[in-house]
Amino acid sequence: MARKLKHVLVFAELALLAAGSNATALAEDSISVEKAVFCRTVDHLNPVGIFSASAVIHKEEPLYIWIRVRGNDEALRMLKSWKRLPIYYSWVKGAQTGLVDIGIKPQRFSQTILKALEWQVADHGYFTWRTYGYSQHLSDGNWSVSLLDANKKIIREIPPPVNRVFKPTIAVITQRPN
Repeated sequence: MARKLKHVLVFAELALLAAGSNATALAEDSISVEKAVFCRTVDHLNPVGIFSASAVIHKEEPLYIWIRVRGNDEALRMLKSWKRLPIYYSWVKGAQTGLVDIGIKPQRFSQTILKALEWQVADHGYFTWRTYGYSQHLSDGNWSVSLLDANKKIIREIPPPVNRVFKPTIAVITQRPN
C-alpha cells in the first residue's frame, strides 16, 4: 500500500512539473530582434568596430555578434517568474555549433533591472535588452548566427522585412598576424 501511494505521489509531482513547465512556456514572438551587428568588440554593451558584409580578422581574434532584443509583457512575466530570461545563440557554417545562453541570467537579475524593464513595458509596450556573444575559432567562409528563445524556437526579426527569421550572415577571412 505504501509503495503504491509513493508511486501515485511521484506521478502527481511529475504531472505538476509538466503542467508548470507548459504554463511558463514563452509564447512565440514574445522576443524579437530589434538590431544586430557583427563587430570587433563590445564596450559597455555597445558594438565597436562594426563590420558590414565581411570581416577580415586575425586567426584566433574574436568576432562578436551584438544584439538588441525586444521583449513584450509576456517575456517580462517570464523574467519575473524565472528570475532569468534565456536567449540562446549559435554560430552556423553548415552545421550548428553548441548553444550558448546570452540572455538575462540569475546573477544579472535584480529588482532595479526589473523595475527599469517594467517601466519600459508600461511606457512603450515592450522592453529592450542588449547582449552579445563571440567566437575566436571561426574559419574562412560564410558564417551565420541562429538566435533562439527560452523554448529553443528561432527568434524573428522585427521589420524590415516583416517577420523574417533572424539569421544574420557574414563572410570571415582569417589572416596571420604580422
